[in-house]
Amino acid sequence: MGGHVGDAEEAFSRAGLRIYDKLGSAAPAGEAEVRAWLLRVTFNVCMDLHREIRRRREEALPPEAIPDDVEGARLGVASSSDPEMRYLENELHQALRRSIAGLPERLRETVVGYLSLASYREVARRLAISEVNARKRMQEARKLLRGRLEDYLKGGGPSPVSAGAPADHRPRPVPSQRVVAQRRVVARRRSEEEEIVALHGLPPDLTAAGRAALERYCRAHPRGWKKHLALARHALLSGDLESARGLLAQVVARRPRHLAAWIELAAAERLFGGAQAAAAVYARAAETLGEGPGSSLSAGLAAAAEGRHATAERLLQRAADEMPAVATPLVALTALGEGDGRYCEAAAAADAAVAADPADVAALTAGRRALRLTGRSGAAIRRIERALELDPGNDLARARWFEMRCRATGGAFADGSTEARHLRRLRSAVAPGVVERTGLACWSTCRGDLDAAEAELAGACRERPLSPAGWARLGSFLDWRGRAVEAAEAVARALELRPRDRSLDLQACRVLARAGRAAEVRRAVDALLARYGDAWDVASTAAWALLLTGSESERALELASRGLERQPRLPAAWVDHGFMLARGGRPREAVEALRAGWRLLPEGDGFDLAARAALLLARLHGSLGESRERRAWVRRCLDAAGACEGSDPLLARLWSGWAMAAPGAGGRPAGENRLFRRAPEPLGLAAVEERRALTFLPSEASWR
Repeated sequence: MGGHVGDAEEAFSRAGLRIYDKLGSAAPAGEAEVRAWLLRVTFNVCMDLHREIRRRREEALPPEAIPDDVEGARLGVASSSDPEMRYLENELHQALRRSIAGLPERLRETVVGYLSLASYREVARRLAISEVNARKRMQEARKLLRGRLEDYLKGGGPSPVSAGAPADHRPRPVPSQRVVAQRRVVARRRSEEEEIVALHGLPPDLTAAGRAALERYCRAHPRGWKKHLALARHALLSGDLESARGLLAQVVARRPRHLAAWIELAAAERLFGGAQAAAAVYARAAETLGEGPGSSLSAGLAAAAEGRHATAERLLQRAADEMPAVATPLVALTALGEGDGRYCEAAAAADAAVAADPADVAALTAGRRALRLTGRSGAAIRRIERALELDPGNDLARARWFEMRCRATGGAFADGSTEARHLRRLRSAVAPGVVERTGLACWSTCRGDLDAAEAELAGACRERPLSPAGWARLGSFLDWRGRAVEAAEAVARALELRPRDRSLDLQACRVLARAGRAAEVRRAVDALLARYGDAWDVASTAAWALLLTGSESERALELASRGLERQPRLPAAWVDHGFMLARGGRPREAVEALRAGWRLLPEGDGFDLAARAALLLARLHGSLGESRERRAWVRRCLDAAGACEGSDPLLARLWSGWAMAAPGAGGRPAGENRLFRRAPEPLGLAAVEERRALTFLPSEASWR
């Protein structure tokens, strides 16, 4: 919590003593309650220590320079009656003032505000930033000031001046290249299409009166840029893209080296002109910023927008090396890896992003799919929860968290709970769009009301007919319900609106296969391989589609092997491969592939993949007449299913039931097992979940 090893060790010692004192009298009995109690005691100790340290080092922060009325005590300088000591104190006072005046502008403003105002909340309101951001800036400022103060006490630093003399020594501020993509915002394009836009920085929520006051200020000070940037961010939050574009253009004209403003301008331009318009903005930013980390990041984002992924990866990696404490380049590398089907690399980039800045909400919400495919679904859930702690208003994190809670609770929320409040917000939306209706559809689905869920998604497509995301989600839901022909029509509509979209092309191939359209599947497979090469997810999807339609089995298994070569360290790749080998009538090879995937799963995580792999292995060993191995894998499947109970109780019960019904040593071929047959037309939620679990690829995303 504090970021300091010594403080952490002190907190650990205090927590141990406090737990030892209370263990006999205050500790609860149950294992889960004991764990929660231990965490709460430790948390309280950390907060007590944090407040104690803050009282010991009371420091403060403002806009231009430290006001003259800020006494020396607030700068940590004591008062003495000794004339010599008073001179030294005055010299230290002036040295501290100069050090603060030499801070980068954003840190200097925060420090002066902290010294002048009563709380971080007031500092955040004054600077139009979040309270979390204000605290983070103070942390950075303290680190810089501590180093300069140590230099001064060793005899270095700025030369002393008499009291009241002007600060003539201003170290040149180091340009800040910190860009934190902390929130995603839903923005409407021509009131017809909704997309997710990365929003860099975290503006506080404004009332209508507050925004009107901000607009009046900007009209009265047309040459300013800080308030213009704050107003532009609020315009992005509210979906007013025209205003946001104009304001951001003014900001980059006034502050051409402001990297965050360039990235936000590119995000707004993407909604109007697409990827090429965004790439043009990034290219202008790279040219304006010249040499340095900001230029590398901008050039890398431009290359990514233009589809030059190899160049983008090289430039973004350079930016990450040049900006070790900034997560933004690594977040971009995560998205690049996921977009290319390189999920091991994407997961590694997501881990590096969180390590670079544990408070970056974009880093915490990035790479969820990559983490799940590498067997770390538990880590992905914990990161989403941490993102919401840091930024409770984060749209993307809140939507993902709500979907997870729906599955964990079956959509039954207690009155007054956070889930119930979010549900009320979704229901009370004045003009609900794709995102809101998807959340309501997820809630209805988990409650078992599938018709209501379908009505929500169909309504989104009816009201936003030009939204590819809406049609894609409706297609996924219809496919999940077993209506593949209708799903194929919905996905085709999405592709008309956004042609040659990689994720939509993959979805279309899967849906066509489940619809039984063998000829169209073969054409789709050829088109996929021609456009996107034989990346793992492309080759795996193509192989599975060919196997499902019963055509070109040898080619399908060859494609599956080729795709596996692209991601040999990915657990889901081996589980997929084993699933397809079993469908292709090669049970012994399937066993070896599934065992390889099992060995790659991390300890204590990845239970969803573990349950599927163990169930497949139990069934395969049973069909091969190996009853001892079958029983061992049944036990492992039950263990993994039990671990999934808290996050997905329905699926956990299904896994357990299938494991207990695994075939014995009857020597039945794998093709006769129900696991490898098409499930019947679903009737209720359990049947739909059963069909999804048995016929979907382990790596295939559900409609949610």
